[in-house]
Amino acid sequence: LFIPEQWQRENNQRRSSVSTVQSASGIVLWALFFAGAAAGVVRWSRGHFNVRAALAIGGLWLALSVIGAANNLPFMLNGLSTAQPLPLQLVMQIGLLLVGSVIVTAVLGLVAGHVHGLACGSRAPGKAATTWTGLALGLGFLGAVTLAGMGSEYAEPPWSDFGQASAALPWLGAAIAPIQGFLALTLGAMLVVTSVNALTANWSHRRIPGAVGVFLIGMLLAPGPAPNDVMSWWIMGAVAGVLMLATYVWILRAYPALVVLAAAALTVPGVVVSGLERAYNGALIGSLLATAGILVLAWKWFERLAAEE
Repeated sequence: LFIPEQWQRENNQRRSSVSTVQSASGIVLWALFFAGAAAGVVRWSRGHFNVRAALAIGGLWLALSVIGAANNLPFMLNGLSTAQPLPLQLVMQIGLLLVGSVIVTAVLGLVAGHVHGLACGSRAPGKAATTWTGLALGLGFLGAVTLAGMGSEYAEPPWSDFGQASAALPWLGAAIAPIQGFLALTLGAMLVVTSVNALTANWSHRRIPGAVGVFLIGMLLAPGPAPNDVMSWWIMGAVAGVLMLATYVWILRAYPALVVLAAAALTVPGVVVSGLERAYNGALIGSLLATAGILVLAWKWFERLAAEE
C-alpha cells in the first residue's frame, strides 16, 4: 500500500495540533480543579465545608483507583525494563501510583465538599419533571455536540476501545473507568455552575465575565467523538460552550443538582455503545456494571443534593 509522503506529513501535523490542543485543555481543567480544591480549603476553615460529601466522593475515587491499579498490574509489568532490578521498579511504580491517587483523591474530595453545600436544596419543591429535565439536558447536549463533530473534513470511522483488554479482569476495568469519568465530569460541571453563581451573585451582577467563563469551560468539557483536526475541535467546542451557557442561564443556575443527572445522561450512551461492540471478552458485562453503577450513584447523589438544605 503506497502512502504519499506529503499526506503522511500533513496527517501527522494535524494529529499533533489536535494533541496539543487537548493537552492544553486538560491543563486548564486541572487548574480549575486545583482552584476548586483551594476554595474548598477556605470554606472548610470557615465551617462551610461538607465533610461527609468529601469523604464519600474521595473515598469512592480512591477505592476505584486502587482496584483499577491492581487490575492493570499485568499491563504495568509488561512495561518494565529487563535491565533494572524488578523489585526496585515495582516499588517505584507502585509508589508513584499511590502518590498520584492520593493527590487526585484529595483534590476531588475538597471540590466535592466545596460544591456540595452550594448545590444542596436546589430542586424546586413539587416539580416532578426535574428528573426528566436533567436527563434531557444531558442527552440533548451529547446529541448536538456529536452531530457537530460528524461534519469534519477528516472524519474517521469509529474504532473500538481495546484499552481494558490487557487488564487482569477486563470486565472490571471496563466497569471502573466510566464511573471515574462520571465523577470527574460531574464535579467539574458542578464546580463551574456553583462558582459562576457565587461570582455573579446568582446572575445579578458581573454577568459578562460569568458568561465568558461558562462558555470557555463548556468548550473544554465538550463530549462526543474525539476530534480529528483543530477546526472540528473548535466547532464542537463552540457548540458545547453555547449549550452550556444557555442551560446555565435558563436552568442550572437555579437547580445545580440537575448537573448530576445531566452528567449521567452524557456518560451512559458511550458506555453502552462500547459494551455492545464487544471488542474484548467482558466488555459487555463491564459496560452493564458501569451503567448500573452510574445510574444508581447519580440518583442517590441527586436525591441527597435535593433533600439537604
